[in-house]
Amino acid sequence: MPVPFEPPSVAFPTGAPGRWVRLPPIEDTHDRESRGLILDAADRVRPGRAIALGAGHCREIPLVELCRRFEHLTLNDHDGPALEAALRDSGLDAGKDRLLVADLTGVTAAFVREVGRSLDATADPGAAIDQVAQVADSTRPEAFRTDGSYDLVVASCVLGQLHVAACNRAIQLFVAKFPARVDEFRHSDRWTRAMYGLARRMESTFIDSLHGLAEPDGRIVLSESVRFCFLYPSGDGGWMTNGFYRMTRTTRLTDELDDRFVVERRGRWSWIVDPPAAPGQVGRLFDVEGLLLRKKCGVEC
Repeated sequence: MPVPFEPPSVAFPTGAPGRWVRLPPIEDTHDRESRGLILDAADRVRPGRAIALGAGHCREIPLVELCRRFEHLTLNDHDGPALEAALRDSGLDAGKDRLLVADLTGVTAAFVREVGRSLDATADPGAAIDQVAQVADSTRPEAFRTDGSYDLVVASCVLGQLHVAACNRAIQLFVAKFPARVDEFRHSDRWTRAMYGLARRMESTFIDSLHGLAEPDGRIVLSESVRFCFLYPSGDGGWMTNGFYRMTRTTRLTDELDDRFVVERRGRWSWIVDPPAAPGQVGRLFDVEGLLLRKKCGVEC
């Protein structure tokens, strides 16, 4: 599901983009690889309860197959209309599926309110940047819980997007108060570091959420775009880019995990959004990693 990009606060450079390189032919295998990994996980668990977190429009999630296999399928996202549209497009029986509209971080709304209050309290743009950054520094995400646990937990391309709504809304509020100083805010080292820290805390807490939601013998599918680049037409039918941006803490999804998890399968594939075909068009290439996980059982699974 395409996501907004707000450099440098939403993506963090792996190096110094600027050197143009020509890309080899690339196939978009996102939907196929994602669906295959999820169905493999589904085959390894009992057909009880499944949940898809941050499901959005669900294009890369095999909703029909999951609905047929599991007794109960829950779809979560903060965007309720997107979930409703996904069900309509899939032709699923809404009675068997439950929509859970909720923020996975537990703090986005409170963060936005505090940013608004801090901006209302000052007329100085420099002070406002520091105060908004302080709000980000002090925000502590909450683990996401529901009314039970699940045999299958799917988190497809949501880990690196947990902070996007908070980040973009803070930028919008700053623009409304200080429209002439938005570039100063967006490129402020103070703001960027604060938002980076909040994003990492959201990711760490979300990993705790995944562990807590899964049954002891359940499975977790965790996939994420670990980096991306902008695509530009090369003039001869190919594409060029001027560098990649990192979207998670590192470019290895396993670095987000600890010894509570066992990796049973992993994959890596390309996802192309809006492939450019003519001068002036810009697309995006996402480098996606997918993991099929189970909980490591010891004293506590």
